[in-house]
Amino acid sequence: PVTSFVLPPQALPSNLFGQRPSDFSFVDLQGERINRDAFSGTVTVLMWFYEHPACRASLEQLSRVYQARYRGERRIAVHAVCTEPTTRSHEDIRRCVQSWGVELPLLRDLDACGRDVFQIKGAPTLVVLDAKGTVQIVEVGANPHLAEQLPTVLDRLLAGADLAGEILARHRQQTVQYANDITAAQQAHPSPSST
Repeated sequence: PVTSFVLPPQALPSNLFGQRPSDFSFVDLQGERINRDAFSGTVTVLMWFYEHPACRASLEQLSRVYQARYRGERRIAVHAVCTEPTTRSHEDIRRCVQSWGVELPLLRDLDACGRDVFQIKGAPTLVVLDAKGTVQIVEVGANPHLAEQLPTVLDRLLAGADLAGEILARHRQQTVQYANDITAAQQAHPSPSST
């Protein structure tokens, strides 16, 4: 019989927290290739998307934040990164996003850097890099509170906070606590074979 039940800590959505990803590049809608170095020196927000209602809702929120607070802010770059295949033209992507009422700089991930470099398994996925190109935030799936939470994240990064370090430290603490809870549960309810 089950005598105790201890939940393990939730797994981190990426093992890239606090790391600089390997080289990556995207293509803008003018056909120009944008590589990793182009984002150097700026806090960079990348949101992977494709034509889907959940992605639309996430991009709508990101667009509101960008238009209200960060358009023209040189220290922050915000981009929507499209994962649609090459069978969709640049103009198709532009029209789709415009029909959603979204105004964001658009990039295309034609080399699957999201999958191969950032380990992204689906969209929408939000990745935030600090000015050194280090992964600070990875958020998988739609976040209904993105428009309220993202400005706090970006302001803290501009102030020099190490959010990835905080996330990793909290996860390590939860992992240690889980191991302690398992040990305590085993000692409180020893199995018949151990008595």
